[in-house]
Amino acid sequence: MKKLLSILMLSSISGMAFAECTVGVCSNVEVDRVYATVGNTVYVGTTGDERNLGCGAIADVYGKLDMTNPSADAVYSAILAAQMAKKKIIMKVDENVAGCPISYVVVLGD
Repeated sequence: MKKLLSILMLSSISGMAFAECTVGVCSNVEVDRVYATVGNTVYVGTTGDERNLGCGAIADVYGKLDMTNPSADAVYSAILAAQMAKKKIIMKVDENVAGCPISYVVVLGD
């Protein structure tokens, strides 16, 4: 009986999608925090561990979105929509630049 329970538990865990951040990308994460400043920068924290991004996340928690970039409004809109709808995202950052500037965001469907 214990074997059967163990097998059932392991099979249910393997079907789950795990949220994580690795070098340059956070995959299958939710937007946890959005911190907007008057200095044209928006900081985005996810349910993943941004320390793993390899680019020195701000306060070990945030990727940054420079709102002076031409497409930043579209990326910011996607981030806010995902947070409000509790959708998971993929957040790509430039791992070669300190502060983890956000390159793009993909909002995932169900």
